[in-house]
Formats: sequence, C-alpha cells, structure tokens
Amino acid sequence: MKRRIATNLAKIRNLRRHSQDEIAEVLSISQQAYWKMEEVKTRISAVQLGHLAHFYQVSVDVFFEEKPDFNENIHTSKTKLASVQAQLEKEQFFSEMLQHRNRELSGELAALQARIAELEDETMRLRQRLEAGDRENQVFRLNGRLKGSMVIEALVAMVLIAVASAAGVLFLLP
Repeated sequence: MKRRIATNLAKIRNLRRHSQDEIAEVLSISQQAYWKMEEVKTRISAVQLGHLAHFYQVSVDVFFEEKPDFNENIHTSKTKLASVQAQLEKEQFFSEMLQHRNRELSGELAALQARIAELEDETMRLRQRLEAGDRENQVFRLNGRLKGSMVIEALVAMVLIAVASAAGVLFLLP
C-alpha cells in the first residue's frame, strides 16, 4: 500500500507538471522530505494526503487506487473551459450585435433630431405667416366693413331718391 501511494504521488505530480520543490512547499516541508515520501523512505500522513488531494483537486481515494485516473479532473476542467469559451464567444457575438444596433440607433436618433429641428423651423415660419395673415385678414375685414357700410349708404341714398322721385320731390344730398 505504501508503494502504491508513493507511486501515485509521483504520477500525479509528473502528470500535472509540478516539481518536488513545489509540492514540498504545498506541504510546508523540504524537497528532500518529499522525495523520501515518493521513494517510500518515510510515510505520508493522512493530513498531508488531504492537503495534496485539495491541491490536485482529486479525492484522497485516488492515492490508494491501483490504476487511478488523475486525468478525470483535467478532462472535466477542459470540458468546463470549452464551455466557458463557447459562452464567451456567444457573449462577444451578442456584444458586437448590440454595439452594431447601438450605432444604427444612434444614426436614426441623429436623423430624427435633425428632422425635429427642421419641423421646429417650419413651425416657426408657419406661425410668422399666420400672424402676418391674421394682420392681413383683420385689414381685409375692416375694408369689408367699410365697403359694406358704403354700399348700405349708397342703397339708402338710392331708396331715398326713388321715393323722392315717386313723390315728385328732389332732395339734395350732401
């Protein structure tokens, strides 16, 4: 069992490309003390196995297995990495789409703002024309009233002349 644990310690360290110095640092021991563990010259404690299992992100049980699959977590990590990369690509795609749509909407907004400015100018011109038209309309109505009262005066005069003619009286109008 000691040999199996020692062999598995060396396998996972080499597979994950760590030096004995790095693993010794994880366990807070010297490189030589760790080397002795891999060479079955000293025993590794359960606490130390727990630290290494946590470091390698594997179950403590894998150190006791005859043919452990240290790559299982690597495959899981690669799968997760691929999934994260795919999600990132989707998010980048949507981000680019949103940026493109934002530029389109900014252009449309600028065009609408320009159209609003044009309509405000046209509204101002129409108001000015309306005000000028109101003044002209007032003058026209005044002229119409004056003309209307002149027509009435003329009709009254004609009626008076007709009445006077019929009566045989001639009036001299001022």
